[in-house]
Amino acid sequence: MPVTSLRKNSARPPEVAIGGAWTIARLEAKSRAQQQQQQQQQQQQQQQQQQQPSDKKTEHA
Repeated sequence: MPVTSLRKNSARPPEVAIGGAWTIARLEAKSRAQQQQQQQQQQQQQQQQQQQPSDKKTEHA
């Protein structure tokens, strides 16, 4: 029985796979950064909305 390599025969060298992994990691990091930015914007909008009614009360007084 011949001994076969456990490594898959692949058309891509390992360097290409590593480059692909870096690309995926970069895209995931960019996506996370965008999500955090959106959350911060939503929080700022909520804070502004909470401050507006209290400002209106002081104007009428």
